[in-house]
Amino acid sequence: MNTELRENKIHGTSAYPYTQYFVGPVRHQFQYPVHWHEEIEIIYVKEGNLDLYIDGQSFVGRAGEVFFVNSKELHYMGSEDGMVQYCTMLFPLTFISFLSEDALEIKLMRPLRMGTQQFPRVITDKTMQKRLVEILERMIALNHEMKNSNQFETRILLLQMMQIMYTEGCFRENKRTKTNTFEKKLLAYIQAHYTEKMSLTELGNRFHMSGKYLSRYFKEHFSITFIQYVQHLRLVYAKELLLGTDLSVLEVALQAGFSSVNYFNRLFKEVYQTSPLQYKKEQLQQEKEGLKLDGERKSLHGN
Repeated sequence: MNTELRENKIHGTSAYPYTQYFVGPVRHQFQYPVHWHEEIEIIYVKEGNLDLYIDGQSFVGRAGEVFFVNSKELHYMGSEDGMVQYCTMLFPLTFISFLSEDALEIKLMRPLRMGTQQFPRVITDKTMQKRLVEILERMIALNHEMKNSNQFETRILLLQMMQIMYTEGCFRENKRTKTNTFEKKLLAYIQAHYTEKMSLTELGNRFHMSGKYLSRYFKEHFSITFIQYVQHLRLVYAKELLLGTDLSVLEVALQAGFSSVNYFNRLFKEVYQTSPLQYKKEQLQQEKEGLKLDGERKSLHGN
């Protein structure tokens, strides 16, 4: 199990290391808990309000606003009513970097990769917003179906965005070389031990503070309770076990850290609106139908 609070999801492929996601509206409260990853993340709010936390700062993203998450920054997104619609695009800086020792590489690309320069937190200037959103909409439409042949245009669009931002002086010096050290250690420890029995008192003792203070700190800094965060990690791991193993629901519940299969079933249904067993059946059926469709496409093309 990962000992860092690093998002386990693979973004894109080695052949095409870019990916995008569309979220909403889900029509109920949600939060994607705090995490970090190596890639740059662009968050484009299309409709509604999106609550964001990026490297210690909180924002309310509104329709048309564009946010940036730099590599390895702790962040989360959520909504009180679930009526928000937003897109996220992730890519490593190496995807748009250069091997040549030219001025662009020396003044911008290398400092960004090294972390001495950073993307701005948010673009609120209306004129610039409009220009960037036009590019983002083209990029989203282009990658509606992820194809390796999209790479040239996607890179060009990303570089066009960066050109606009660089010309307008948006990139900033990173004056914080060690950010969120305590938070990363705290979250990394929880992620390494969430399948075990864990209490706020025990966690507080490990980090030399009271469980009560730690509970308040967690809620204030991450907008989620300690229990909710542990439940999220256990549910995500349980889904992986359901789809990737032949374990029974009872075995999945215990292996993911739940003390009771009845509690696991109830919580799983509350969060995902279906039972663990039904979820597994539906996902496997969708995968089976997808493979069948791929086979039909190949036969139609004579492959």
